Amino acid sequence: MGVKGLKAVIDAGPLIHLSEIGCLHFLNSFDELHVPEAVWLETVGQDRVFETELSSLKNMQRHSFPEEEVERFVRRNNLSRLHAGELECLFGGFR
Repeated sequence: MGVKGLKAVIDAGPLIHLSEIGCLHFLNSFDELHVPEAVWLETVGQDRVFETELSSLKNMQRHSFPEEEVERFVRRNNLSRLHAGELECLFGGFR
């Protein structure tokens, strides 16, 4: 796969745009690619990225975070203006 130990938490925007240009495979550069549930819903759930495309990434890991923990993180860091996918990406990155 990619550079040893290189991990990423990805938001909807990069997934959508890499899919549009047929370049999702570039994400295989990461050892681990973490996709929060909110991002999955914004992309696959709204037919903006095909599930088969994401599932073909061998490094992709889908995550569902406890809502209460994310809410505490949002309050503690004053992040209430961000969208759910962005919030879960930040939460996942600090976890």
